[in-house]
Amino acid sequence: MKKIILILFLFVSAISFAGAYYTKTDYVYTVHANHLDELIQVVSNGDKKMFSKMMKALQLTGSGGFLTGGRQVYITNRGYGTIQFYFAGESQRYWTVKEAIEYRN
Repeated sequence: MKKIILILFLFVSAISFAGAYYTKTDYVYTVHANHLDELIQVVSNGDKKMFSKMMKALQLTGSGGFLTGGRQVYITNRGYGTIQFYFAGESQRYWTVKEAIEYRN
């Protein structure tokens, strides 16, 4: 019994010293991975007008937007250059680029 309690104590201690992931400012996030892929393609093509239209549509429907810095997130999936996450305390999952999330210890 003492060993189990010691193991639980060490596990909880390790978690409390672990870092966390936070958002960076002004990166795009979307509910659907394919929307993020489409935005990345539009940016790669240099089509600023189309990017603006797509972002307005995502914001109006609540299925995407721009990140604000410093919000804690939890990573749920990793793609090629992308990350799926959810904001601390919320259940909706989103996609963004890897550069939009930073680890802080």
